[in-house]
Amino acid sequence: MTVWVVCFSSQAGEEGTADINTDTVRAAEKLLREVKVQPKALKHHILECYALMASKSKESVEEALNRLVELANTDRDSVPVLLAMAHGFTLLKQTPKARNQLKRVAKMPYNSAEGDEFERSWLLLADIHIQGGKFDLAQEMCKKCLKYNKSCAKAWEGMGQIMEREQSYRDAAEHYEMAWKYEHQVRHV
Repeated sequence: MTVWVVCFSSQAGEEGTADINTDTVRAAEKLLREVKVQPKALKHHILECYALMASKSKESVEEALNRLVELANTDRDSVPVLLAMAHGFTLLKQTPKARNQLKRVAKMPYNSAEGDEFERSWLLLADIHIQGGKFDLAQEMCKKCLKYNKSCAKAWEGMGQIMEREQSYRDAAEHYEMAWKYEHQVRHV
């Protein structure tokens, strides 16, 4: 169940999508209530926090972050919890706090059971570094992602953005081509 994708994929800033986002959040919350897990698994708690954050209201995001801090106190090295916290801090425009959570993940040894969360953490950190003009650090995160998933279109796209900003247009085109190739394969397989 990937409620976080549902919650964070719609863009409420565009005309007509605010209603879709609200409906999507309600649907996600309903699904989470219907799942009867006793005691609730860590993943279920995290998904509830993502559903709270999806409303993008400051109060809901702060409530989700408070819950995530409690979860982090029980398991300090939970990659899904740290990633969710980073998303929350990003929504609150507290980029340094988000970056700190993601740096913790970047220092951890890779674990295939949490591979998806590692990948998303590295990509989010790469994006933060790209926005901050720290291309060498962003490139390191993209390469780390590609080390474990050669077909990660977002990592190839990030590499393309880095090369483009460094005015290495030929390399940028090659990376964008790889991103296109893997994005196209995933969607049409």
